[in-house]
Amino acid sequence: MQPIVSILIPVYNAEEWLADTLECALGQTWLNKEVIIVDDGSTDNSLEIARRHKGSNVKVISQENQGACAARNRALTHAQGQYIQYLDADDLMPADKIEVQMRALRSGPPDSVASTRWCRFYEQIGDGPHPPVPERWENEDPLEWLIEAQSGRAMLPPIGWLAPRSVIEEAGPWNEDLLINQDGEYFSRVLLQASQIVFCPETEVYYRSGISMSVSSRHSPEVLRSQYKAARRIEQHMRSHEDSPRVRQACAHAFQRIAYAAYPKAMDVVEKAESKVDRLGGSDMEPLGGSFFRVIGRILGWKTALWIRHNYHRLRDK
Repeated sequence: MQPIVSILIPVYNAEEWLADTLECALGQTWLNKEVIIVDDGSTDNSLEIARRHKGSNVKVISQENQGACAARNRALTHAQGQYIQYLDADDLMPADKIEVQMRALRSGPPDSVASTRWCRFYEQIGDGPHPPVPERWENEDPLEWLIEAQSGRAMLPPIGWLAPRSVIEEAGPWNEDLLINQDGEYFSRVLLQASQIVFCPETEVYYRSGISMSVSSRHSPEVLRSQYKAARRIEQHMRSHEDSPRVRQACAHAFQRIAYAAYPKAMDVVEKAESKVDRLGGSDMEPLGGSFFRVIGRILGWKTALWIRHNYHRLRDK
């Protein structure tokens, strides 16, 4: 008999997208599946939409608002599956996604996790960019992938992964204290429990971007502090697995990007991130920007260039 795949969906005020997301979950060609929906205190019609889909293989749970990570943790406690698929309430996947990855996992090494191609979209599939295509599609060592991710050269949203429950449980729960990059911190633990990443180029997933209410679209000092906290924990996870120059350099790159993102909005974060960069051996990563920004940066330094850009946008948006 096929193993059960549990599709776990946290929901908060997602009435605009939820029906399409549930249809893509229920339409998966992998037949032995269940869908666990946890409504996290929605104030719109999300819970009603979820309940319309309730059935023998669809469970709907309602809780007071505690955040997406708490909703995912609760969904996992109700899951019966031997494999876990996380699916945010606004993302989409093709009908064969789980089947393709399950075939790869069942023929691959024990304790592997599956990944795949992905692209962003805004209103409809195809209106956003694909990330840069790697030179070759291949399976990968989990730590190697995390080094690429910390260096800013790899990303995969939660929908792209499929993992055995045994690996998920060894990694521990989602961190409910983080405001941003919860998935990066969580999957760093998942991947370090895995034996291999089995890449499945035959399918892909669709990650919705541009939602104004999403935490990642805000850059308050509180969010930036949480971003630093997430990076600090990822560094700890990786260095406990391998404390090597390549790991320290990748983590230094991550902290350098945080320093750029925080300047000048959260100077306490900048100070802590720069200190981490120094202790980890330095980073040659430069801030992103257009030609004028790069010229100013070369002449006056990156802090002055970022200060000018920040105040230009602040005055323009008044």
